[in-house]
Amino acid sequence: MVEFKTDNKVLADDTHNRTELQAFLKKELNNSRLTLKSVVVQEVKSTIAYTDQDKYQKMIKKNPDIKDLREKLDLEIDF
Repeated sequence: MVEFKTDNKVLADDTHNRTELQAFLKKELNNSRLTLKSVVVQEVKSTIAYTDQDKYQKMIKKNPDIKDLREKLDLEIDF
């Protein structure tokens, strides 16, 4: 069994192309027992920080010590 992953349900349900691909692979690989299975996976979408405040919040989320350092050094950030 060959499993292929996609983030698109329409592509995963496209039996016509899957049948053609399976026939091609069976012939080229000389394996009549080959089967294809499609799996839909959810893509993790990351948020992009555009503003300075968003970037700062994202950095704090990754490393909370940044906030402590800013407070210890008594730094002000203009947003």
